[in-house]
Amino acid sequence: MSEARSFKSLEDLKYELGSLLKRPEQIQAPEGVSTGVEALDNFLLWNGFPKGELSLFISEPGLGATTILSQCCARLTQQTKWAAWIDHSKHQLCPWTLQQYNCQFAKLLFISQPSSEKELIWALREVLSSSLFEIVICDVSPFQLKRHHLVKLKQFAKRYKVAIVFKDEKPQVFLKSFYAFVAKFNSQFLEIQRAQHRPTPLKMERRAIYENFMPQLTEARKACRRRELSRLQP
Repeated sequence: MSEARSFKSLEDLKYELGSLLKRPEQIQAPEGVSTGVEALDNFLLWNGFPKGELSLFISEPGLGATTILSQCCARLTQQTKWAAWIDHSKHQLCPWTLQQYNCQFAKLLFISQPSSEKELIWALREVLSSSLFEIVICDVSPFQLKRHHLVKLKQFAKRYKVAIVFKDEKPQVFLKSFYAFVAKFNSQFLEIQRAQHRPTPLKMERRAIYENFMPQLTEARKACRRRELSRLQP
């Protein structure tokens, strides 16, 4: 016959664990950088892009990834914090978009596309090791990052507590496990394919991404029209 199991009471466990136990109000979420989209921040454990981790946006031009990243950068710079953006030579970031979010350009480091993977990794390591930036955004579509590249960059992200966000049109599937957060954009949805400690996949309608941006576009268009009318008046 098997020996009878002994069960400890809740009071016994509390006594043994002691200081290791915490009340719910004492538990804090891991640090993150707000995406600027409330619905997305509320879903993610970090309330935004995870600091000390790698994130990946899979998106072709015009599907919403740049909009989210622009909102994120603008919010950070308004808080007098620094952001860095390594761009794609064929799909360059439009400063007008950032301006609509009232981005403080003095706090944004913009780097044009490196000429090779080696130069890209060097630029990323230099930016990360400066300990200046909250987030580093990089369009890696022209390149093929290798496993050892991601391992090293993840180590740098943890060491300097920086959120690294890659944007890629067609990433290598077998490397997705290196990312704490992966989201794919299509014509109708933002699909969260990976988010640590959250049930995935999850689809969000794209209108949730643009709902804060459209009013700003409307106001900007009205302002341009007023300036044009005033110029034409005799």
